[in-house]
Amino acid sequence: LIPVAATPTRLTSLYLRLLSTRLPTPPLTSSSTILVTARCPAPPCSMSFEAAYAIIDDAFGYARMYGYKSSAYVPDCLRELYENKGSTHWDQFYKVNTTHFFKDRHWIEREFPELFPPGPLVSPLQVLEVGCGVGNTLFPVVAKSPNLYFYSFDYSKVAVDLVLSNPAYNPARMTAFVHDISTQQSFPDFIPVGRLDLCVMIFVLSAVPPHRMRHVVQQLRMALRPGGTVLFRDYARDDRAQQRFTDTTTMMMDISLPSDDAPSHSSSSSSLSPSTQNNEHASAIHSKTIAENYHVRKDGTAAFFFDTAYVQELFEAEGFEVLQNIVVKKDVINRKENKHMNR
Repeated sequence: LIPVAATPTRLTSLYLRLLSTRLPTPPLTSSSTILVTARCPAPPCSMSFEAAYAIIDDAFGYARMYGYKSSAYVPDCLRELYENKGSTHWDQFYKVNTTHFFKDRHWIEREFPELFPPGPLVSPLQVLEVGCGVGNTLFPVVAKSPNLYFYSFDYSKVAVDLVLSNPAYNPARMTAFVHDISTQQSFPDFIPVGRLDLCVMIFVLSAVPPHRMRHVVQQLRMALRPGGTVLFRDYARDDRAQQRFTDTTTMMMDISLPSDDAPSHSSSSSSLSPSTQNNEHASAIHSKTIAENYHVRKDGTAAFFFDTAYVQELFEAEGFEVLQNIVVKKDVINRKENKHMNR
């Protein structure tokens, strides 16, 4: 926040208030203020501040910036950034969360019995795992299924390094390496292209820009032997996770205090929230949608949400026979918060 003159003027250098920590706040009056400032980043692309941001003046005489102006989709330059810097965003994600974010997928034995062939085999099945992350599929499956050899890769070097440093990593059962299947035209020489038995791709294709998905499927077709199988699971359209992207009803960078902390003061305004009755910019939000059913999270990682028709067409167009294509629905219960989430 920065004070403005009695007659509000538009500013070329803007500041926004950051609520990074909760500090003790004295009662506010119309003449008292608390300022925590940070210089506003430059607008994306070549847009001016006026074009990029919604700026209003509140009851206390402060200019406020509320994210990018309302738009159905993010600007093209930001879309290109999200699509071309995906590995950078996932590197940062794994630097922050390491192995503590995703749970091991012990449910995979129930969903994909192909990964657990019975009895000893003459030679192990060779499995290509697309997007191994930190090994939440790799390590639980290998621990229970002795008849597999995994070639696991991810385009996040940080994630692959975490796999390689895991005590359960066994070079006799697996090879982990960095590879971007969405942009590269071939696999490393040590991959037995055309002779792999299975491909595992779980919650991975959703992170690939839609216009590159066909290339990914083409690469899988090239890697598998005739009769090889792709085991695929990913976000379904209208999942609760997608609703969180589309249900945004509050303004970005809204600095209203929570009701239990709201100070009492004599001003006609009951909190720090701006007076928005006559300002069309008050509803401006930063769009989190890159394209239809394709959204970006706050950390820059992206997620696409599929329906069965889209998946069917995507794989059949590259010569696959679809053996099963269903939507799995379940009700997830958060007992601590007493919430039910449709997934």
